[in-house]
Amino acid sequence: MSAINLDRRGRAHRAYMDQRLNLRFIAELPAQLFELVRETPLFGALAGLGALWTVRQAYSLAAAIHVHFLHQSTISQYSSSESNRSWALVTGASDGIGKGFVEELCQRGFNVVLHGRNEAKLNRLKDDLLKQWPQRELRILVIDAVLDARDTVKLELAARSLDDINLRILINNVGGGGMASSAFATLTERTGAEVAGFIDMNATFPTEITRVMLPLLIRQPSALIITIGSGVSDIPLPYLSVYSGSKAYDRAWSQSLGVEMKAEGHRIETLFIMVGTCATSAMVGVEPSFFVPDGRRMAKSSLDVVGCGYSSISAYWPHHLQMAVIMALPEWLLQRFGVDMGKKERALEQQRMRKE
Repeated sequence: MSAINLDRRGRAHRAYMDQRLNLRFIAELPAQLFELVRETPLFGALAGLGALWTVRQAYSLAAAIHVHFLHQSTISQYSSSESNRSWALVTGASDGIGKGFVEELCQRGFNVVLHGRNEAKLNRLKDDLLKQWPQRELRILVIDAVLDARDTVKLELAARSLDDINLRILINNVGGGGMASSAFATLTERTGAEVAGFIDMNATFPTEITRVMLPLLIRQPSALIITIGSGVSDIPLPYLSVYSGSKAYDRAWSQSLGVEMKAEGHRIETLFIMVGTCATSAMVGVEPSFFVPDGRRMAKSSLDVVGCGYSSISAYWPHHLQMAVIMALPEWLLQRFGVDMGKKERALEQQRMRKE
């Protein structure tokens, strides 16, 4: 074999080996860089934060699955014997979620005090309920949640009228727009009376009715206070500033009251329920769907999470899923979502009002 051919073969072999070495170097480069970065303090900190985030998300998922699918409600602990049956007071009982609570409580063996402002409507509801549950006892409590929210004399008389019953549950359900003609309006479009109506119905009345009923609840072995809230307390929507603020107050107030009861040694469970869109008479044109329960379904979900260990929760699990996704958005995107949604709802309301 000639010297020229041997030289060519040698160069080809060296080129082949160089290529192999280069490919090997490239393949090993990520691992080498990883080892280099792993030795830096920043990597350790980021890895630790990542691990904590993963654990937190896994715990949140496991907790949600447990609450909504595995947890057994402890509502029965507030039920007494047949001879001294427990009572529940439901505010805003004549329609929607309030009516759903009344039906669920009757179904679960409780006597119920029906609160509302329209006595005739409450009496019709009472008659309908007694046809379904003739063994239950029902009472009516007529108080205007707006006009009477600051009438301490009337509220205290209402509490005294219930002194003879075994009151174990208070459900602060009443809420809404007060005397406002429009749910969606700018703050400057609201009158002073409308602003006061929003605050009195959604914040003052739940606080005051709870204040006067607490002595009746405290004297029981244990009691339950459920306060119905709204997702708009966490999701900023335009045109709902007063309502949203009132519901945010309800949440902080309910949670603070809960720890106050513990500090004072009272066995009173407080539970704030975050509610999304529901198909009720107040939501014109909204039909029940997977993400939109009717009032009875929303009430059932709320009673099913009693005793879950949380002071605030989205009781209807599709609402929980919605809130988890929305609250994971960055602030700028959350605000954009809120603006678009608020404008849409305001336009729909104005369209309905023009037709009327």
